[in-house]
Amino acid sequence: MDAIGMARCRSSIDLSDATSPLFDQTWDPNLHKTRFAFDNARQRLHTRTLLTPVGSSIENFPSTKRVVEALLNVSIHLEIAYDAGIIHRDVSVGNILFVEDTSTKSSVAGFLVDWDYAELTQDGIKRFNEVFVTPGSNRLKASWEEIKETLKEMTGTFAFMAIAILEERGERHDTVHDLESVYWVLIWLILRHTKHSHPHGANACHNLYDAPESSGKLQWLNSGPSTAPLPDKETPLHKLLLEMARMVYLGAVRFEDLRQSILHEKWCAMLRDALGKSGWPVDDAAIPYQLVSANQPHLNGESARQSQARERKSLQQQQLEAPVTGPLKRGSDKITGNNESQARKKRRTTPDPPSSRPATFEGSP
Repeated sequence: MDAIGMARCRSSIDLSDATSPLFDQTWDPNLHKTRFAFDNARQRLHTRTLLTPVGSSIENFPSTKRVVEALLNVSIHLEIAYDAGIIHRDVSVGNILFVEDTSTKSSVAGFLVDWDYAELTQDGIKRFNEVFVTPGSNRLKASWEEIKETLKEMTGTFAFMAIAILEERGERHDTVHDLESVYWVLIWLILRHTKHSHPHGANACHNLYDAPESSGKLQWLNSGPSTAPLPDKETPLHKLLLEMARMVYLGAVRFEDLRQSILHEKWCAMLRDALGKSGWPVDDAAIPYQLVSANQPHLNGESARQSQARERKSLQQQQLEAPVTGPLKRGSDKITGNNESQARKKRRTTPDPPSSRPATFEGSP
C-alpha cells in the first residue's frame, strides 16, 4: 500500500500458461481455461493475483464514522485513477475493503479492489499506447472508437449502479457514476447493518435495491427526510445523508440543461466536513443482517427487469396477432396503447426538475 492507501498488485500468475517454469509435467494448463470461445483472445483464463494490503469487509464496520472515512478514501482513489486514465465501473459493497491492521486487529481507511470492469478514458488510451505499444511488444493498440462504445454498456453490480446507467440513457460511464455508486453503498450499509428509522422497516433495503431498473432509487431520492433514516437527527451523519441525496438527485435529473453533475472536489469536501464535526456515535458498530421473511416471494431487480421485458414482448405479440374488429384511426392506441401506458408510468417515476420540485430536503440551500 502506498501513501494514498490504494491497493497494489504484488504479483500475478496465469495458471493456464503451459510455458511457465513454475509448473512441472504433471500440471495440466487446459484445466485452467475455457475451450469453447471462438478464438484464443476470448478464452477465460484462471489467474491468481496477490494484492496488498490485507482487507476486511466493509460490512463489518466498527462505527458509521469509519464507514464514511473509508468511502472518502475510495472517492479519492476514484479520482486518482481517473486522472491516470482509468474508470473503475463497479463500485459495490463487495469491492470496498477496510485496511486490516494485523498488528492491532483494527480496521482503518478503506480501499477499492476488483478492477476487472475498469476501462480506459480517452486520455488513458493515449497514455497506454505511448507507454505499452512500443516496437517489438505484442501489445495491441487501444482504440477510442471501440472503448467509447464499451463505456455505454450497463456494467457493474446491479444494486449499486447509477440511475443513468440503469436507465440505459446512452451515456458513457464516467467517474460521476462511480461517485453515485459510493452513495448507494452507504445507504445499503445503513439499511442492513444499523438500527435505522425508515418507515419501511426491515423491507426498506429490499424495496430500494430489488426494484426493477431505477424505480426504487428514484422513489428513494424523492422521499425527502426518509433519505436520512436515522433515529438521531443531530448526528453529522444525518445531515451528510441529506446533502449526499440532494447531490445525487441533481446529478440524476434526466434533463441535461437542469442536471448538476457531481463534482469530485465538492463531493470529497462534503465528506471531510462531516467527518470534522463532533457528535458521531461511538457505539454503532455493524449489526448482523436479518433476512426478511420470504412468505411473499419477490424478484430481484435484474430478474424483474427481464421478466417485465418478456411480458411486454408477449403482450405486444398478442396485440399484433389479434384480429382488427373495427377501423383503426390515425393515432389509435389499439396496438400502441400499452406502450404509451408504460411510458406514462415511467414518466411518473422520473424526478421533477429541481426548479419545480418541492424543497423536501432538510438543510438544503
